[in-house]
Amino acid sequence: MMSKAFGDVRAPSSEISSSLGISAKKGRDKLSKEQNAQVEEIYKRELGFTRIIQLLQSSKKPLVGHNLFFDVAFLYEQFIGRLPKTFAEFATAWKSHFAETYDTKSLAESAGEFPKTALSHLYFRCNKDKRISNNLMFGFDEKASPRFAHYEKAGAGQEHDAGYDSYMTGHVFAALAKRLEIGQLLEQSSRK
Repeated sequence: MMSKAFGDVRAPSSEISSSLGISAKKGRDKLSKEQNAQVEEIYKRELGFTRIIQLLQSSKKPLVGHNLFFDVAFLYEQFIGRLPKTFAEFATAWKSHFAETYDTKSLAESAGEFPKTALSHLYFRCNKDKRISNNLMFGFDEKASPRFAHYEKAGAGQEHDAGYDSYMTGHVFAALAKRLEIGQLLEQSSRK
């Protein structure tokens, strides 16, 4: 839809923004200090969310999401470059920018013990199933922000709040990772 309305418009990739940084500084020696500051502010504002993507890439931290394939494809198309023609090419290209990406829906489906993989169902199961919930303790750090207090008592209907969905995704990821780790340890000990 966006491409029909605006053609090939996307935020600058890190390569383009680097070259913009150089070209944006050409001729700036003729500007006043105040004008240079204004140009720099415009440049930063125009880059916007691209700077966040660049920070994520350079941090080499894993990305974790739930049912995130379309999000990943959109992020790639908007901030990195054209989507490759095949999934294999896309996977290779994506890994060159973000080495580790985890999808909690895919993890739950591959575990084979979760009949429902909607985020709220997984979160509920990770909280209520003692085989999972007894492995890690979770809670909101209200000292970090008192705004977290309303999430502590959250339940049905709290889904699709960005902060709460992020918390549920992190909770599910950590619980599934711990469950997998324990399963591997039990499997190793049963072989001995």
